[in-house]
Amino acid sequence: MNAHREIVKPIGRTISLELPEEFVLGDQVEVIILPLNEPSVRKPKNDLRRFRGALAHLPEKEKKEMDDFFKNIRNEWERDI
Repeated sequence: MNAHREIVKPIGRTISLELPEEFVLGDQVEVIILPLNEPSVRKPKNDLRRFRGALAHLPEKEKKEMDDFFKNIRNEWERDI
């Protein structure tokens, strides 16, 4: 795959690109336009605090069952295989 990256400044609303010699004339190319000065979008770090209290609406019996279930799963990790 041939790739060509070029940083250009538009004149008005027009951008002119000249393809390098290694591109075959007549082939389709993909053009992606991204502004350089726009800050990159950063994904927020996983903050598990957002889940705090999410199960507060459950009855105590269900909370205990879930807690026991997760304890059993964690205990399985500790066993020798």
